[in-house]
Amino acid sequence: MISPSTPLNEEARLKELSLLEILDTIPEEEYDQITELASQICEVPVSLVSLIDTDRQWFKSALGIDAKETPRDYAFCAHAINTPNEIFEIPDARADPRFRDNPLVTSGPNIVFYTGVPLVTSHGNALGTLCVIDTKPKKLTTFQKKALTTLSNQVIKSLELRKRNLDIKIQNDELKEKNAILRDLAHVVSHDLKSPLNNIIGLSNILSDPDKPSIEMVTKFSMLIKQTANDLKILIDDVMKYSTSEDVLKYKQESVSLNKIVDECKSHYNHLQDIEFDIDLNYHTVTGNPVAWKQIIFNLVSNAVKYNDKPLTSISISSTLSDDNFIHFTVKDNGIGIPEHLHTEVFKPFRTLDSKTRNGENSSGLGLATVNKLVKSLKGTIEIQANKPHGAVFSIIVPVSLN
Repeated sequence: MISPSTPLNEEARLKELSLLEILDTIPEEEYDQITELASQICEVPVSLVSLIDTDRQWFKSALGIDAKETPRDYAFCAHAINTPNEIFEIPDARADPRFRDNPLVTSGPNIVFYTGVPLVTSHGNALGTLCVIDTKPKKLTTFQKKALTTLSNQVIKSLELRKRNLDIKIQNDELKEKNAILRDLAHVVSHDLKSPLNNIIGLSNILSDPDKPSIEMVTKFSMLIKQTANDLKILIDDVMKYSTSEDVLKYKQESVSLNKIVDECKSHYNHLQDIEFDIDLNYHTVTGNPVAWKQIIFNLVSNAVKYNDKPLTSISISSTLSDDNFIHFTVKDNGIGIPEHLHTEVFKPFRTLDSKTRNGENSSGLGLATVNKLVKSLKGTIEIQANKPHGAVFSIIVPVSLN
């Protein structure tokens, strides 16, 4: 048996195959109808839509056999993709030195005849074949070859249309999410911004009363105005951070030093004696968006400081690398914690806890929503675990390289 050679455009070919999001999906009638028609036209018992992955051939549709995939080294289709503009025909595999001792020939499904038409995309990548198989020698007629080629073109059109529909669905889901956020933002503007402004106006009117309020009242109301204005500023800042996080995602990907960002973050709290850091970055360099990483780390540490009721705030930051090349980044604190039933809710825009910060400030409900959006932009996930008996653990898992 002679194993198939690797196409010169293998990297681009595999990338396009992955982007189609077709591998390991459930059977679909559209492709099954094509293999059934190919089988009938070519008068063979077996017809396949075969896609060549890194080390296997996987069948999107398989008529006449029960297998879902085979090793790539055994695949006739892996030979066929090396001549993307030609029909690959083997009249009798038993007489062909490339295949006569192939396990797919010497045992089930006992391939003798094979013809495959490469599935070539508009970018010129052969992803696999539409093929027909028989257990006896055979040659297709000109008409059958032409029909098989037409059906192979239909497979490609179906794959590309399926991908476009998936992309449209994702875009529609994103639009629905953004519209929901806009509705929440309208509520914030009409209530959460309007209410403190009304408070400031009311307090200012009292202070400007011709009857001259007492010094104590002036001091008290001035402090209330300052506190209300500060809450308003925090809310506006958080709304701006969330809305501009879309711009952050446009930054180019580059090498990011987590050590550098963590050190910079720590330096912001050097003047505070009641905060201690425990840093254990076993893996500290990733390829990604440096601005996104900075916002993520600064935001999580800021939350750990603000929502803490202990005499000594303790924050642990760690990172490790998994065997599958994902970085596990963790921020752990000893603060007030987050109830388990809110572990998912707090990542949604404008979802807030009842708790105020250690300085008595209200939450805008946008900090963790911004973090969640940025983590997703890094193709990662974030979740919360309880840090018993007190506090919370934020765990982020992202690929070391976005490529």
